[in-house]
Amino acid sequence: MARLLTVLLLTGLSSAIIALVSCAGGGAPSDRSPASGERARVLAPIEAAELVVRESLPPQYAVRITSGLPSGCAAFDGIEVKREARNADLTVWNTVPADKRIICTMIYGIARHTVELGSDFAPGETYTVRVNGEPKITFTAR
Repeated sequence: MARLLTVLLLTGLSSAIIALVSCAGGGAPSDRSPASGERARVLAPIEAAELVVRESLPPQYAVRITSGLPSGCAAFDGIEVKREARNADLTVWNTVPADKRIICTMIYGIARHTVELGSDFAPGETYTVRVNGEPKITFTAR
């Protein structure tokens, strides 16, 4: 009798677990939900930006950027560089799952990259480097 009671109890528990697991996904996916592998581009949080001056003639400039990866699902995607007049605009991108329902580990990672700005800077002129829209570095070219 005890054995039969144990089997019935385990069967009931198994059925309850199966029901919970199938409901946890919210049922059948809707036509509007993104595919599980789709990723969205998002601006990366910036931890630090540092000017690098290479000892050459003319001097060459670069920026060392430390950006954040806010979860285990975030991945570094790239850096776009635009230069206009005396501004260098750097945009640092990560990708994350497009489906907001995906659960990610809460592990904050770091990505470090160096972006070459080149040597086309007029000596004595002041330049500003903006990263993700925020001024991070101001320097006077040599």
